[in-house]
Amino acid sequence: MTWLNMTNFNGTILPNTSETINVTFSSIGITSGTYTADINIFSNDTINTNVLVPCTLNVVTIALLDINPIA
Repeated sequence: MTWLNMTNFNGTILPNTSETINVTFSSIGITSGTYTADINIFSNDTINTNVLVPCTLNVVTIALLDINPIA
């Protein structure tokens, strides 16, 4: 998947700490449309074993206009 990238997508987090995961979206090189994916965060926490983060990227085409003034 070229439109969704993450940093720190594996590792261990100590109790009572946190970790930042940077997620970037890019429309470079893809066609217009809606792109979807899920980020699954798995844990050994007995209450929250899995957190699902839905991701959506909407790519639209921008119309290019060429305006010529009347002389």
